[in-house]
Amino acid sequence: DGLRGAPPRWVELSASRLLERGGARPERLLGAWLKALAAAACAQPCEGWLIGPDAVLRLPAPEPGAAREQLDILLAAYSDGRREPLPWALRTALASAAGADARRVYEGGWGEVPGEVAEPCLARVYPDFAALAADGRHAHYATTLFAPLLHWARDAVEVLAHAELGGVDA
Repeated sequence: DGLRGAPPRWVELSASRLLERGGARPERLLGAWLKALAAAACAQPCEGWLIGPDAVLRLPAPEPGAAREQLDILLAAYSDGRREPLPWALRTALASAAGADARRVYEGGWGEVPGEVAEPCLARVYPDFAALAADGRHAHYATTLFAPLLHWARDAVEVLAHAELGGVDA
């Protein structure tokens, strides 16, 4: 999908800002992470470049064995999710994985930024964070599905300013 050069690389444009406090925003990297995992798991590891208005991110390929393991975990969760709504929402699960205030992310409370519970499908099944976290599966999914994404975003993704690449910073 859009691979260029040798070794293969993919390039994607994003209209969304990619940074928070100097680091990559993990919620903006979910699609790129899945693409990197799938390519590496198929023995075709390739790096990616995500270009946003505030930065360029170089996204390294994960190690193929680790990518296969993580992809198996993700596919098992996908299968579970086809049977019932799973107790996670992306930003809330990332907050849980980071040890941040996941309740506040889910329910809101940052001025005009709505919580993820504003999504009607989530609100119907999990009307508040207590319901989302009640049976412990939210914590399990945060650890097994989203902590690896968070670690990849923090430890492996390289943030480059547009000026470093000959462009103009936004």
